[in-house]
Amino acid sequence: MTFSYDLTTDTGKVRMLCRDTMSAKAIFTDEEIAAYLKMEDNIVKLAAAQALEDKATQLTLTYKEETEGDHSISGPRMAADLRVRAAELRRQIEEDGSFDIAATDWESLV
Repeated sequence: MTFSYDLTTDTGKVRMLCRDTMSAKAIFTDEEIAAYLKMEDNIVKLAAAQALEDKATQLTLTYKEETEGDHSISGPRMAADLRVRAAELRRQIEEDGSFDIAATDWESLV
């Protein structure tokens, strides 16, 4: 599994949007990011949004509410923050008009 952070690549841009920029604390592998990009038609913000949502799901499933000394971890709270960020990325795409759904002429396909 590899890690790279080069902002001239789509992988690097997805990492930047997900704040997954330190190899020692990597959240995603390059291969996972490549899969997100492929699933989202190489639209960087959509790939980042999907990656964030998947991480949010993992946090919800892994961590409930844990407290150790003065520190507490709330998986659902962290997951909610990631989902907000994912929704914001999707909103940006819609607002920018950089993501248009092509109209399909279904009658011509018959």
